[in-house]
Amino acid sequence: MDTMFLLGEVFSLLSAVCLCYSTFGNSKNRMIFWQSIDSVLGALSNLFLFSFSGVVTNILAAIRNLFQIKDKNNSFIVIFFCFLNIVLGLLFNNREIVGLIPIIATIEYTVAVYVCKDSQSLRIGLLINTFIWGIYDLIIKSYPLFIADSVILIFTLFNIIRCMNKFKSSK
Repeated sequence: MDTMFLLGEVFSLLSAVCLCYSTFGNSKNRMIFWQSIDSVLGALSNLFLFSFSGVVTNILAAIRNLFQIKDKNNSFIVIFFCFLNIVLGLLFNNREIVGLIPIIATIEYTVAVYVCKDSQSLRIGLLINTFIWGIYDLIIKSYPLFIADSVILIFTLFNIIRCMNKFKSSK
């Protein structure tokens, strides 16, 4: 097995563990913290899998998340990061139409991070985002990450339901 591919898969797995763990966060910023680590590890994974638009979008996601954690996120930042994702994603796209998927996924979640005011609504944004990334991982044949995306979808759904039930029982 190719060393680069193996390294890509290892970083994919570590990335997925961080993302999965983030779904248990009881605050938006706690979720975003773990998703920042996920983005850095995802960028390394995409680098080893030679998906350069994935590298760029993951790095931008990590930086975007820092703005959110530092409470510096605003509509200008959202527009700026969406613009950067489009321009740099297209510039570094080496996978033709498939390379657009990370751009779409990152823009979706950039907007979700800004619009969602609590951890529960952010989980819904994450659910949509993980679905998009799952499609991408399947297409680029990152099967371990596709499986991890499926597990993350299940954990995210579990935590959405768990929090809904917790909210109902507190009334």
